[in-house]
Amino acid sequence: YCAWFDGHVTSASMLFFGGAVVNCYLSGTSSDHTRSNDSKLIIDHVIREYRERGKAWLHLGGRVGRREDHLFRFWAGISRDWFKFAVIHCILIADAY
Repeated sequence: YCAWFDGHVTSASMLFFGGAVVNCYLSGTSSDHTRSNDSKLIIDHVIREYRERGKAWLHLGGRVGRREDHLFRFWAGISRDWFKFAVIHCILIADAY
């Protein structure tokens, strides 16, 4: 998903979905448009679109470590529903890795 202004991408997000969950994998905003809230417009659009498709959850991501940095504050400003989330790192083919 992309937000555009004057023919230029101002913000973009890459999402994956499976089952009832949509996962925001990567997102970013042009440094010239950080105050424009274009990323929030994308998230609003995604919520509406995937709700119509029967998806129940949008996982926006987390934070780096336990810091309450700018990314944490951004996500916290969108929803008050927080859940514990874990990532499992598993090397299946050690030689290839």
